[in-house]
Amino acid sequence: QIEDIVTRIQDEKAGGVAIRTVKSFLSKIPSVVSGADIVQWLMKNLFIEDPAEAIHLGSLIAAHGYIFPISDHVLTLKDDGTLYRFQSPYFWPSNCWEPENTDYAIYLCKRTMQNKARLELADYEAENLARLQRAFARKWEFIFMQAEAQVKIDRKKDKAERKILDSQERAFWDVHRPVPGCVNTTEMDIRKCRRERNPHRVKKSVYGVPDDGQTQPSPVHISSQPTRKATKEDVQKEITFLNIQLDRHCMKVSKVADSLMSYTDQFVEYDPFVSATEPSNPWISDDTSFWDLEGSRDPSQQRVKKWGFSLEEALKDPAGRDQFWLAVQDLKRRPLQEVSSRAQEIWQEFLAEGAPSSINLDSHSYERTSQNLKDPARYSYEDAQEHIFKLMKSDSYARFLRSNIYQDLLLARKKQPADTEQGRRTSLEKFTRSVVRQVIDGKAPDRSDAVILTQPVLEGHSQTLLESFRAEGFDKRIPGPIAVSWTRTAPHQACSYTWSPDYLCNWSTTLCNVGTYSSFAPMSPLGSVHLIVVIIIESIFCCLAIEENCNPSCLPQNKRGGKEEEEEEEEEEGLKSHCILTTTADYTNQNNTVW
Repeated sequence: QIEDIVTRIQDEKAGGVAIRTVKSFLSKIPSVVSGADIVQWLMKNLFIEDPAEAIHLGSLIAAHGYIFPISDHVLTLKDDGTLYRFQSPYFWPSNCWEPENTDYAIYLCKRTMQNKARLELADYEAENLARLQRAFARKWEFIFMQAEAQVKIDRKKDKAERKILDSQERAFWDVHRPVPGCVNTTEMDIRKCRRERNPHRVKKSVYGVPDDGQTQPSPVHISSQPTRKATKEDVQKEITFLNIQLDRHCMKVSKVADSLMSYTDQFVEYDPFVSATEPSNPWISDDTSFWDLEGSRDPSQQRVKKWGFSLEEALKDPAGRDQFWLAVQDLKRRPLQEVSSRAQEIWQEFLAEGAPSSINLDSHSYERTSQNLKDPARYSYEDAQEHIFKLMKSDSYARFLRSNIYQDLLLARKKQPADTEQGRRTSLEKFTRSVVRQVIDGKAPDRSDAVILTQPVLEGHSQTLLESFRAEGFDKRIPGPIAVSWTRTAPHQACSYTWSPDYLCNWSTTLCNVGTYSSFAPMSPLGSVHLIVVIIIESIFCCLAIEENCNPSCLPQNKRGGKEEEEEEEEEEGLKSHCILTTTADYTNQNNTVW
């Protein structure tokens, strides 16, 4: 098929590409065509709509040596004014060439004997020549003589013809001895299948010089039973072997190990099973705060840093996802009866005119997607999704990492103090659970009718305490409702607490401070109630008390306004998360003042 396409391209009478001679400074370049002309011919005669597909097909033809650039060793097709030349049918791969190293050595020697800029050796060719000279040291004189004879024959040819033959010979060796890093199209092709059927076929040499016979033929080329005709079982075994080869990974084990080690080093600090995290690992501590923090829309510093690893890491995060891409992924997993309606919803949300979340899509992908929606299916948005993903990976993602938005977000997370609200809440939960365990296990003052009273400062903290007490089963320790009331001596400010099975504490009023207690009156048949008061005092407690319904006169004089900055800083350090455990006797006998 490739040879048929190349023949049609060269046939000018049947609408092929015009082969012309291009004039350059002080010289002429014979028998060339431009890459743009080849691409246009492929699109027109092979009914290809996408230029990228035509360029890809032309590059495959060039990689096999049927067309080649006149000034480059890399065999690829470009859609521009680059000049290309067609290979002679004598050098086509279908002739089953298998050139030997001696042929390659003769060719390189010929290039060194001609003092022309276009025939100078490239760096990799000079290295190959030096290696071949060491390998064939004993017969190098014979190789050199063959090269001299070839040069004498070439000098008798016309100048234009010699230019064409030199370029065609160079292209032939670019196919069979390609530039390092380029694909070698002769490694696995139909020629090897023909050699398997006829293992005694004589190898074809370019210059008629046989190799020294030291190299051993590949065992793939030699059949164990050349005279026996292949049976159905042989074909089945070959199919099984090829299927196994398809599943084999081509990467070396050392490369795989290096990749795994680098991946582990990169993600070790983000793995809660390997590194200590704050909050703690929920699989170990039964505390789901870590999952809540990871799933929130407000990303932490670690989550922001992981966005910079790859686009896939950014898409895994709820705060960094691309909604259209995820909507299309969801469409592929929908039941068949919901596919049509969901496809229309995605169109109205992202692609329709005036869509609320319009996306940037090229015209070609837009047209193909609109055509697919005439018969909606799971993969109707495949082209659009691929285009969006490539656009994000090649352009948007790189610009996002360089943008001020990402850098500011990363710096903001670094500057964020470690004592965040989430961290305080986690520490509070840990302490509360510890206290409750001590009460239940009998390590606290040994009274079965113990009551826990809490004074909430922030709403989130009080709710946290309630959930912690219920989680430890403390609400089952008290058989009935209890009401406890007390009165502060001066100024008077009363508070009553009631407990029920549904709510641990029900606040009838709010205290801004806890002072000296004169008496405690248990309002239940339980009799004497042993009281444990857990008081949480935050650095902003006094400010909240003054702003709300508390009397400022109930505050000590040194807690009012007008303080110096140094004293305020000392108070902030001293008033963070203090917890006090005491008993009824402590309050009635010693008259302690608790802040």
